Amino acid sequence: MNRKKSKYTCANCGAPIKSEICEYCSSPTGIETKNAVMDYPIMNCKSASVTHAMKFTFFIGLIFFISGLFISYLWYTGNPEYTGGLLECIFCLGISSLFLFIGLVPMIRSLLVKLFGKEIEAKVYGYLNDSIYINEVPAQIVKLLVTTKQGPKFILYQLNDINKPFKINSKIKIKVFRNIFQVKDFENYYFEQ
Repeated sequence: MNRKKSKYTCANCGAPIKSEICEYCSSPTGIETKNAVMDYPIMNCKSASVTHAMKFTFFIGLIFFISGLFISYLWYTGNPEYTGGLLECIFCLGISSLFLFIGLVPMIRSLLVKLFGKEIEAKVYGYLNDSIYINEVPAQIVKLLVTTKQGPKFILYQLNDINKPFKINSKIKIKVFRNIFQVKDFENYYFEQ
């Protein structure tokens, strides 16, 4: 019976619990985020974090794009040494545009947040496994509680990383522009642990 009681009561103050943080004493409860009750609505969140993989994707797209332009130039001028056709030009430019778009969107979001975003504080509630895997390990999504004009809301921020850099119940600084969020000084959190 004690075992069942400890699962549903705070170990610190004895209050009934249903989320990752006790609403009475603010202690971490040990409840996993996937099993927690969502007391507040979830806000649509777009991450503005730029990873090394995104930068790499952008530069691969840039190389393809330059190659596609060069191939298009050779095709257009009718260079006798070039034996490719229009289909090859369209393929190179199409693939390069896709790579550029995938890499460029997070960079544009990051720039918008840096230029126009305002700094707010968020409380770390917990972590969820993302559907993205890195070396066969799920990347993490951090569940953050933020205060908005409409009241408290949760955001689920994709970390694009397998680590859990923030302690549960800690407060972190984030920058927000509309529905685009970016953890401020994200790299510094790894060195503070």
